[in-house]
Amino acid sequence: MIDVYRFILALCVVQGHLLGRGESAPWLAWHAVFSFYVLSGFLMSLILNQDYGFSAGGLVRFAVNRWLRLFPTYYAVIGLTAFYIAFIGPLNQLNEAIALPSTAAATFANLSIVTLTGFDFAPQMQRLSPTTWSLAIEIFCYALLAVYFAKSKLRLFFMLLIGVAVTAAQIFIDFDQPQYGFQNHYSVLQAGLIPFALGGLAYFYRSARIYQFSGAKLLILSLLFLVNFAVGYWSDFHRYVSGLYVVAALNVPLVPMLFTQTTKHSLQKILGGLSYPIFLCHWLVATLIAIYVPAIGGKGFMLFAAAAVGSVLFGLLLYYGVDRPIQALRTSVKKQRFMVGQRKLKTAPGT
Repeated sequence: MIDVYRFILALCVVQGHLLGRGESAPWLAWHAVFSFYVLSGFLMSLILNQDYGFSAGGLVRFAVNRWLRLFPTYYAVIGLTAFYIAFIGPLNQLNEAIALPSTAAATFANLSIVTLTGFDFAPQMQRLSPTTWSLAIEIFCYALLAVYFAKSKLRLFFMLLIGVAVTAAQIFIDFDQPQYGFQNHYSVLQAGLIPFALGGLAYFYRSARIYQFSGAKLLILSLLFLVNFAVGYWSDFHRYVSGLYVVAALNVPLVPMLFTQTTKHSLQKILGGLSYPIFLCHWLVATLIAIYVPAIGGKGFMLFAAAAVGSVLFGLLLYYGVDRPIQALRTSVKKQRFMVGQRKLKTAPGT
């Protein structure tokens, strides 16, 4: 079920970007991004402890596998985007950030991802895939988990305390700012500290009784997610700040529950595999639709629906044409399993 959840989160991001003003709920997309962070914290802690370990060799294999997971599909998307802009025309009709990098720093940021955002909110404006600033946060937190924090519960609690301290200080500093300084809680590297630490702790406590799957628990958590989302309609502080951390906390029981519900159903695995390509390509697909099917118009439900379908179709090409062929290489990189108590433990597909 974790694969279906990934797919739903990706669509939540798409609606936040492509529905028109008055139709979209952008904070639902923000909640989806923080949910992805918790999910990543859980999965990265799992594979570090169960597949790679924390030796120098294990960390190198982890880094190589993360690169193979993220960058080939990303390069396919930005390569097509750059080709179109260079030889056909601009693609900034819906998002002005989509442009060819004009400086060495911008080129490096687009190729490496890691400098698309920083500790202060000043995002790189020339982004061939506009959403990838959040991948810079993911990569930063991958490194923190791998080098130190994912090794024990105590270390993850320390990471959580650092995140809480940094966040509390930022809330205090920005409390009188427009939107409570939202971008300083959402679009900076330290934004990942709390959700990644919570995801890592969920991994270590995954055998607790509260994480055992039941339909009633899933229903209750789903209702709590809806309530957290709905509160954003009447509380600006919850919309821009507190809702992010509530949704992170709600993912702590949800992610391990869904993870235990493994399936061999190929459709669910495909949906999970599509989440990342959809996340990367939906701005490109939506802009091309707006250019070549002008009857659909600008941002609104029709564009969202058409782009969602188009992103799924393009995502299938990326999934089968790029990601799946690389899967064998990724498997060979992590085939030397890290053993815990002389027992090989189960890991997630697609991690």
